[in-house]
Amino acid sequence: MIKAALITLSLLLILSCQLTRTPTPSQKPLPLSILQGATDQTSTQINILAPANKNYDITLSMEKSLLENPKQTTFSYPDSKWQLIQININDLTAELTYTLRVYENKGSENKELIDERFFKTLPKEPTSLRVFIASCLSDYYEKLQKKQWQQISEQKPDMLFLIGDNVYVDVNPYKPIQNISEEHLWNRYLDSRQSFDLYKAKNLIPTFATWDDHDYGTNNGDSNFKYKEFSKKVFKLFFPMNENSIVNSGPGVANSLKIKNQQFLFLDNRFYRTTPQTKPQSHFGKEQQQWLLEKIKSHKGPTWLISGDQFFGEYHSFESFAGNHPLDFKEFLKDLKTTKKPVVFISGDRHIAELMKIEKPVLGYQTYEITSSGLHSKMFPDALIKHPNSRRVFGKAGESNYLDLKIDLTTSPSLSFETVFWGEDFKMFFQEKYKVTK
Repeated sequence: MIKAALITLSLLLILSCQLTRTPTPSQKPLPLSILQGATDQTSTQINILAPANKNYDITLSMEKSLLENPKQTTFSYPDSKWQLIQININDLTAELTYTLRVYENKGSENKELIDERFFKTLPKEPTSLRVFIASCLSDYYEKLQKKQWQQISEQKPDMLFLIGDNVYVDVNPYKPIQNISEEHLWNRYLDSRQSFDLYKAKNLIPTFATWDDHDYGTNNGDSNFKYKEFSKKVFKLFFPMNENSIVNSGPGVANSLKIKNQQFLFLDNRFYRTTPQTKPQSHFGKEQQQWLLEKIKSHKGPTWLISGDQFFGEYHSFESFAGNHPLDFKEFLKDLKTTKKPVVFISGDRHIAELMKIEKPVLGYQTYEITSSGLHSKMFPDALIKHPNSRRVFGKAGESNYLDLKIDLTTSPSLSFETVFWGEDFKMFFQEKYKVTK
């Protein structure tokens, strides 16, 4: 087995893998799998999953002007059928549309255009922000994922947040899982990149991500997971969030994102997590919890706390901060209250859409937890009936969903936003405006 310690983001990735599903020769080749990762006003990170053992020239153009070819960093396995190409592009101009073209270089100046995409950076002086938030992306639901990603592409959000179970490592609808291994984990990330129309969209969307148990690698996984170091490296390769002017790395796969007066903290709810029986309890780990508290205290505006599973989930029997680590959660809320900064909670995992009103005594002001789950995965029509919630303002069960979050960037230090939940076929489940004031 290849040792995970040999694998770093700056060196050649050496493993052995192959996809569990290989297209037959009669199938027409699909476009490459391309994702636009962490992006600010002047730079972006893009990674491309492409067949290995071939050379590619990547060009960048704006209108009719050909810009300098971006530098490539390639990660691959010996004898693998696939390679991941990472490019970092700087010195871009906000709000302009750029064209990314990928050519196969066949030698002797013979090049074939095999893919073309369009992308933008973030606006220079935005007054509002439209973020789509989704979780629970199973590759079993092929028709549904096509429908949902086409719909999202047509709605043209400014940014996309994938907040957990973006890859179902421990669930393979096409091949029984004998055991979890590094090779299997890598293969399942490849499967999702090959399957989802998100990665085939003509217009790329800046995407920011964190994980939950299934993309971590094991159901209800915690800090005892055997392959957690390897899993962290793979996640960071496939969802690039390298530091730039607005992104700062935290413990595990955690990151902070600042856009004007808004701060988004993408938390790692797996790498440091203890079992419920462990004393003392810890959901995010002491290092990460200290990091997020310092981020909140040092930021002048409001903060969005983003985690794969629910925060205020003591009302059900599934995973949540309050349910699994109640003593740690109590101390966490106590610490949040001392920051004297407005906070809103975002979560996934539950396979329902839900908006909870968190009463004023909890943090000293009224706030909300918004749960978006799942985009294309198994849904449970009776979930709300089985698990009533006194804090629930809105809930939707049995239908796939995603969150459309429209944030006013002109109201700091208070927070004004509009919450919209969408289902299939542009069906709007819920729409309401809210304000959080400390």
